[in-house]
Amino acid sequence: MEDLLAFSSSQLILGTLLPGWEDDYFAKPPIHPIAGLGQIQHSVRDEEGNFNFVVQGLQRVRILGESTPPKRDYRQVEFEPLVEPQLSSADSPAQRDGFLQALVQLSGNSAEHAAGRSINYLADVLLVMMPLPMEQKLQLYSILNPQQRADAVLKAWQLLQNEAPPPPATGPGVHPNSN
Repeated sequence: MEDLLAFSSSQLILGTLLPGWEDDYFAKPPIHPIAGLGQIQHSVRDEEGNFNFVVQGLQRVRILGESTPPKRDYRQVEFEPLVEPQLSSADSPAQRDGFLQALVQLSGNSAEHAAGRSINYLADVLLVMMPLPMEQKLQLYSILNPQQRADAVLKAWQLLQNEAPPPPATGPGVHPNSN
């Protein structure tokens, strides 16, 4: 992080280690070929010297190659941007509403801040928040066609909802913990 900030760069590639990384963590385990280009919005260094930072995702990228600078523990990568069309939420009101309802249900908060965002954005935010295995998230994140990814993310959300136990009964005559 110090090197990144010293070069006055505020962009970085956020990649994901592939499953099985635990056995190879200190020997540079492989990373998923699709990653995200992000812009650091804010960073703070704490008393222990650790950094906390907020990153805004800009776009997907494909990792073409990587290297490790001498005496450094991080990787530098060559990448190509993966440009995708932005899907307007105004053009897909039913899909937009599905994403917004899911985000409200997962966060417990209003989704007003996301109301005007693209379908691409809504699909990616929901994907990050959903309690799915990392392998499934990577598979969904790697769908490069934004409409197909949005459809797949909403389908995964619906499947999660079908697996969830029904909420406890409430109302007159229902007593908690009574069988």
